[in-house]
Amino acid sequence: MRKIVENSIMRCLVFGLMICICLQASGQDSLKCEKYIYVGERTSEHFPAFPGEAALGTDFDLISTPQMAFEYAEMVLKSVYGEKQVAFEYPFRIELVNKCWWYISGSLPKGYLGGVAYITISKRNGQIVTLYHAK
Repeated sequence: MRKIVENSIMRCLVFGLMICICLQASGQDSLKCEKYIYVGERTSEHFPAFPGEAALGTDFDLISTPQMAFEYAEMVLKSVYGEKQVAFEYPFRIELVNKCWWYISGSLPKGYLGGVAYITISKRNGQIVTLYHAK
């Protein structure tokens, strides 16, 4: 059990370092508000409370703000679906569900039919819980 917790903490530290490097490289001015809309918090029975919180022994959230959630999601989505597709789906909607999960979805311009990208990220440790693109 101790080895699992140590591995989880190590992964969180490495992931945090990767985010810091990416944020430094992108610069603060490159993020525009039109890229995402934070719509607030909601509760849902479909999203459970974060499991294993006591095992980590910390109340530190790795992805603590909507901006961090967006930048992380954008980086992942671009690597999976491509920069052009992600840019087409701006602005992304961001919700904090049950104070544990960042639920992020793309949007389409008026008059367009089709699906958008969806990604759910753990606020606590940055784990990608779901990632898909609807049709």
